[in-house]
Amino acid sequence: GPTWQLRRTFEPIHAERVSNWFFTQGGRGAIRTMGSRLQNILVASATISVLYSLYGDRLRTLILADSPERLGEWRRGLQDCLGITRGDFGPDRGVALFEDPELMAQKADRSQKEGLMPLIVMDETEAQISLSVLQFPLWLAFAPNPQVPSSGSS
Repeated sequence: GPTWQLRRTFEPIHAERVSNWFFTQGGRGAIRTMGSRLQNILVASATISVLYSLYGDRLRTLILADSPERLGEWRRGLQDCLGITRGDFGPDRGVALFEDPELMAQKADRSQKEGLMPLIVMDETEAQISLSVLQFPLWLAFAPNPQVPSSGSS
């Protein structure tokens, strides 16, 4: 199929999360993690696919995760779910990967000034959301499940 269109099985729970983010949260907010990064990537991919159909090449997806390994999982997952290639990743391409929230916010700001539409996606491992992110019209954060203690707590 064409690139930027969802290529994976989409269950009702995924549709519920995506629909809630678009229509209840207005494209801005946190949704509860699906329990695995791959499932979160599927939800994010569905969101990206819809937004790409609206904004086309103006959409800039900015992924924030706290390690190169996690960013690698996001890159591979997005490639698989959306049919995109490594060439679609980079600072001036459809998807950019960041470990630093301030650098990501600067890129989102520059993108907006260039007439582009940034979508900020934050991995569930991000412990805090930088206030600078909240100014942008589209952001999606995956919130850890409150019933599952984090590995840092006892």
